Amino acid sequence: MAGPDTKWNAADNFVSATDADGNGIDAKSVNVSGSVDPTKPGDYEVTYSYTDAGGNQVSAKATITVVSTKASIKAKDSTLVAGPDTKWNAADNFVSATDADGTGIDFKNVNVSGSVDPTKPGKYEVTYSYTDAGGNQVSAKATITVVSSKANINGHDSTIDQGDSWTPQNNFDGGTDAEGNVIDFREIVVEGTVDSNVPGKYKVTYSYTDQEGNVFQKTVTITVLAKHSNPTNPTNPTNPTNPTNPTNPTIPTDSTQTVISGNSGTRLPHTGEREGIEASLWGGLIVAISTLLGILGIDRKRKQN
Repeated sequence: MAGPDTKWNAADNFVSATDADGNGIDAKSVNVSGSVDPTKPGDYEVTYSYTDAGGNQVSAKATITVVSTKASIKAKDSTLVAGPDTKWNAADNFVSATDADGTGIDFKNVNVSGSVDPTKPGKYEVTYSYTDAGGNQVSAKATITVVSSKANINGHDSTIDQGDSWTPQNNFDGGTDAEGNVIDFREIVVEGTVDSNVPGKYKVTYSYTDQEGNVFQKTVTITVLAKHSNPTNPTNPTNPTNPTNPTNPTIPTDSTQTVISGNSGTRLPHTGEREGIEASLWGGLIVAISTLLGILGIDRKRKQN
């Protein structure tokens, strides 16, 4: 098998030789013509000859065939999504390898150079190599592309009135997984709630963790506005009742006088009694005037209204 480490010696193809008496002789007593380049595949002819003491020459030819190695190795490219849970092993991109004879070999006999950081997007090149018994090295390269996750979630702020119904789905606008596929709301974790019966501002956070451990969040604000009650229409004022006309004051009658003597007739009031009667009359007159003025005042206000 051709290879940088393949060696060839003329003795490798010498079997045996005897002298004129039939005694065996060493290979060093044999002449060799021809050569072999073990690094290059091809057919090489080498002649072994011996001349005995009587001058008789005997010879033998050997053909040395140098073949190419059957060693091989295969690797494949791949794409990973970056994330804290993303794993990579060199065996992931190894396909197969064979030795110089074409027999399959285990991955543990393969050398790997290069590394991949699966948490950081980028292109990484890894080389797989194998050296066979002839020193021939075969290698294959694999490109590992680490891409960013396509996962995403969206939501929006909103304002509702006090007493309106609210559910977390109201403010969720959808999302995608690491590969950009639409996800179901059941895969979303919701933190926070809204009491629509109590006015105020409420924060709600939607979270999604993709297959590689990347966490995506969206926080929205829901504002609950106080509901204002409709003002009641004022009742129409009732019309005031017309005041009743005051009754005229009764003029007190004269007191009955006691007859002292047997002579009949009306007794004239004394000076003090007359003054009392006059005072009563004046008082009644003042009351009547005051009442009349009050009636006139009420009537005037009604007209103004």
